[in-house]
Amino acid sequence: MTNDLLGRIEEWRRKLLDLTNRNQLVSCKMGPRAAIRLEYPSPGQVWNGILGGADLTFAWKRELVPEANESGDDNNAPPQLSLFASKGEGPPPVEPRITLEQGLGSFAITDGERIGFFISYGWESGLVGDFNDARIESLANQTITVTPTIADATHRYPAALLTLITAQLAIVNTNQPLATGGSAQGATAARDAALVLRQVVNARVRFFYCSASDETDQSAELVSIGRQPRRDAGAAAAQPLPAAPGPATFDAVALSLTVSALPDHATTLRAFRRPAGGTAELASTSGTTTVSLTDLGPLTTGVTYEFWLVGHNSQGNGPQSNHVSHVAT
Repeated sequence: MTNDLLGRIEEWRRKLLDLTNRNQLVSCKMGPRAAIRLEYPSPGQVWNGILGGADLTFAWKRELVPEANESGDDNNAPPQLSLFASKGEGPPPVEPRITLEQGLGSFAITDGERIGFFISYGWESGLVGDFNDARIESLANQTITVTPTIADATHRYPAALLTLITAQLAIVNTNQPLATGGSAQGATAARDAALVLRQVVNARVRFFYCSASDETDQSAELVSIGRQPRRDAGAAAAQPLPAAPGPATFDAVALSLTVSALPDHATTLRAFRRPAGGTAELASTSGTTTVSLTDLGPLTTGVTYEFWLVGHNSQGNGPQSNHVSHVAT
């Protein structure tokens, strides 16, 4: 029974893996009715294109480059294909022949050609690669070096673009010895790490000061390291009202009032206006030294107005500035 089982396992093994010449992976022959050699691109590049979902089409080698033997003596040579192709079934006509350079110069490229370009630029399966600083610099150097060697001027990079790339690369090369911090991403990461470390160290120093004092986080020693001691509720002095503004200057064209500086303790300036025989109303608020008199509404023509400024903070309005009279026109 055991010998019979082993014999069956050996038979199954031979059927699963054919090591005879019938297995084309073991014995591969080139010919019109057998395997076809791909001249360009490599089988690995074709495989990557298939994985990327590219629609690959192929052309006969003789369509792109001249035949090595025009007399046709080598009739037994295997057919050879190239990725640069025109769509259609069967062998394409031999004439007119186009050169490989002419095929690359066309803007109307096939999906297969596009995959070829992506591979030559270091991209895989049509996916854009990692454009870090080193990659961009490498492509720029390649552009500057290769462009002058292209015979057909219409296939080169535009002169203006090449000049710009050359100038930018020169700036990079000139400043490279000074750039010791690596890429911008690396410098930003190092800065953020340093900020976090500083916060941790400051927190530890504050904790040490609080632990060493009977007053804990109310210790006055915290001021020496730039920290604010904790205060009991209501112990902090209330913010004073703003001081009086300096002399206010009236601009009759812009309809605004201006002072040289914000009053002490003021966070904003407020402009007030009062028509003759009327009540005072807020005209505008500004965080700068100039305040408009018409932000909250235009002036009434022919009416005489009185304008003034006050400083303002969370505690309220401070003293008034000098008053200015004006007849609206």
